[in-house]
Amino acid sequence: MWQAGTAAILVGSLWLLLRQLGPMRHDRLTCLAFGLIWTRFALAALGPTAVQTEVAGQSLIAFATLLAVFAVAAATPLSVYRSDRAVPIYVIAALGVVGTVLSGAVGSLPGYVTIWVLFAALALLLNRAYALHGPGPVLRALLAVFALPLAMQLLSLAAGMPKFGPDGSASYIGGYGHESVFAIVALGGLWVAAILPWRDRRLAWLAVAVGVAALVLANYRTMLIAALPLLLAFALSGDRGLAARRLPGVLAVSAAGLILLPAMLPAGVFGGVTARFAELGTLAVEWDRFLKPPETFTAADKNVLSARVYIWSSYAAAVGEARLAPLLLGHGAETLAPRMSVHPHNEYLRVAFQHGLLGAAALFGFVIALAVAASRAAPRRAGVMTAAGFASLLLAAAGTSIFDRPEGMIVLAILTATAWNLTASRAPRPRAA
Repeated sequence: MWQAGTAAILVGSLWLLLRQLGPMRHDRLTCLAFGLIWTRFALAALGPTAVQTEVAGQSLIAFATLLAVFAVAAATPLSVYRSDRAVPIYVIAALGVVGTVLSGAVGSLPGYVTIWVLFAALALLLNRAYALHGPGPVLRALLAVFALPLAMQLLSLAAGMPKFGPDGSASYIGGYGHESVFAIVALGGLWVAAILPWRDRRLAWLAVAVGVAALVLANYRTMLIAALPLLLAFALSGDRGLAARRLPGVLAVSAAGLILLPAMLPAGVFGGVTARFAELGTLAVEWDRFLKPPETFTAADKNVLSARVYIWSSYAAAVGEARLAPLLLGHGAETLAPRMSVHPHNEYLRVAFQHGLLGAAALFGFVIALAVAASRAAPRRAGVMTAAGFASLLLAAAGTSIFDRPEGMIVLAILTATAWNLTASRAPRPRAA
């Protein structure tokens, strides 16, 4: 059933995407950009098959992603890359390359370069698509792409095939290997559903509700928290704005939904969600208990937030103890802190450790600048929703790594292209070649 269902979803999602690309079918570069996103989502949906199958010494998902990224990048004219808006991207990527080479971690350069080529190509091509075709067709095509992972999640739910965590909680994530990977994709899909100019506001609420349900079923605490700015912006940004007198009604419906949620979720999901959020209370009440060197953490200390506090402390100590060159340029892409076998589960610490304070300032300065510019742009609703999308990413970055994986960079590229389009001067649209 699983193999047949996966095949049906892949075929169906590709057909749906091609239908949405119909008005843009003569624009080869736009079709390539959407094809790249769909390819990555489809490869991730294959689950263990894509990870365990080897091609040229690499997993199928890694090899096919690299091949697809550089095929699209090579097919894109150089004139697209000459955009002044892309200069910060090149600076950030170059800082990472320099720091990685100086630290001797050159073996991680292929993966690092692939990630940034993916981001640059997608951001520039989607920005071009916005300029040529307008936001409506582009956002509808994006919604079709994000339907693939959501359909895979529905398949895992229907087949009763969750992924069980160490605490016994269940996560429904389709064929995706980890909750964090699926959850960042679901967050991107939620943003598309929230910003899309639906003709009927009720359809917008339904689409957003589906996105929230996907995050809950993924059972990933970080992304549930990260979705809050996006949900708040959506609730307050109706066609005429949400009047203050309607806000109590929205809050009442939300509270009722939270009360009824345990009865609607499969066994194991809600218990995992509540247990994980309870740990946040422990951290808030006993925060001073964790202000100590990582080597002094007890076993009980390490268990809080799935060992995140201990991991954060270890990476923060490693950054603080670094010599000047690694402090500024980092220890290199994919490098782990001493005595650590996992990534920091915090993007601020990961970037500061791997790419130095200069790399962190450049990357997060770029993201924050885009968010601020989008918040001031017109149309007002689209600008606020885009700024909220960036805020959700920055909030998610506090609890997991985002910008070192293709799925996270795809979502960032979509937001970046949208912000560029919103802040562009409104000249007449060029015609597609």
